[in-house]
Amino acid sequence: MNNSCYYFLIAGKQFSTNFLTSWTHTIEYLKDENIDFKWVVYYSPILVKTRNTLLEKIFLEDKNSTENKSISSKYKKIIFLDDDIVWTPEQIKILLESEHDITTGIYMTEDNVTTTLMKKGTGRISSSSIRYKEEPFVVDGTGLGFFACNPEILEKIGFPWFEVKLVDNDFIGEDYYFCQRAAELGYKTYADPRLKVGHMKNIML
Repeated sequence: MNNSCYYFLIAGKQFSTNFLTSWTHTIEYLKDENIDFKWVVYYSPILVKTRNTLLEKIFLEDKNSTENKSISSKYKKIIFLDDDIVWTPEQIKILLESEHDITTGIYMTEDNVTTTLMKKGTGRISSSSIRYKEEPFVVDGTGLGFFACNPEILEKIGFPWFEVKLVDNDFIGEDYYFCQRAAELGYKTYADPRLKVGHMKNIML
């Protein structure tokens, strides 16, 4: 195995028909294109535990491997998928082929006004403010429902990759925490307007 392999980390346990359709089409696309991939599923009612455990599984697998290689030498990208996200094979292709170290999809939060994208000082970014964007743009934080990063970032951050922190009397979620840790290491998070995916709790963008 070389670093052309992609590793999918799927968080959740209640997989809707729409999610399963997206995932089935993704597997078909990957096989049709002869793309090497692996995947693992895990769920905990504590989301931060879910995220950390999924990554632990990769590092534990690496530790137990006789190849004795780092995950950055084995995998090209690590992809996070949540069980309430809906996407197309074309969007998976864009996510995998992104030139950026961190790439995220865009989807709505429960208020159906803001997205999961965040900017320092202003909070969540509204869908209307990015409606006409065409090129990937930098954000300070994002949800991890449809997200890819280079594995070397995970190696540099180290465990725990995800935490919930209290900063200035406000809680920072595990997703924003990860993006901030990556930013401290010099990695930018890019949101790609072509990756407007569905969020089953809400509406399609």
